[in-house]
Amino acid sequence: MASYTPNYNLYLPNENDDIEVAQSLSDNFSKIDTQIKNRASEIGILSNLTTTSKSNLVSAINEHDSEIGNLSSLTTSNKSTVVAAINEVKGKADANETNIGTLSNLTTTNKNSLVEAVNEVQGEVNTNTTNIGTLASLNTSDKTSIVNAINEVNNKLLSIAKGVFTTSGDGSATTVNIAHGLGVVPSFYQVQAGSADAGTAEISYITADATNITVTFKTALPAGTNNITLVWRAES
Repeated sequence: MASYTPNYNLYLPNENDDIEVAQSLSDNFSKIDTQIKNRASEIGILSNLTTTSKSNLVSAINEHDSEIGNLSSLTTSNKSTVVAAINEVKGKADANETNIGTLSNLTTTNKNSLVEAVNEVQGEVNTNTTNIGTLASLNTSDKTSIVNAINEVNNKLLSIAKGVFTTSGDGSATTVNIAHGLGVVPSFYQVQAGSADAGTAEISYITADATNITVTFKTALPAGTNNITLVWRAES
């Protein structure tokens, strides 16, 4: 009874075969040669692999698998494939690029990168801060801003002082002092309520000396934080 190989169905000769066995073997070898050539063509030449390991396909694949790493260790939301993960990162990078804008449109001198541009601005801020100095060191009464301080000085030069005075009521005090900075008793002074609580307490009368304008209210100033605002003006 004839028998055949399990993979390619090649005829296996035996002692009972006649002369046709030679032909069968020839056919078998032709099939084997064709199949081996087909597989070799499909696999390619191992020496042409770009991997370090070129000894066999298993080693080459394992080399790349090791280089790629464990997909589950990706910090991306999509961990199904490297391509999907890269596409996710690319999408976020594109969105960030849109949000950041074009570096060439920066008004800074340095447009190479955001870090360098920000550092340039920070350097200018530090220089300005040094040049401006500390507000608390101003000799003016108003130290809240350079603008207010300059206005105070300008008013003094014009023998005019004015401003907005803000304080916190405590529910018991009925007077407030506003430093006018003229250095003399003003010939004219005026104060108006600039907030609801100041209006509720209602100004009774106003006096002035060389230092302050004193405002007396008819009732105690309502308790609150920065709830009493007065608009004032004085002339020497």
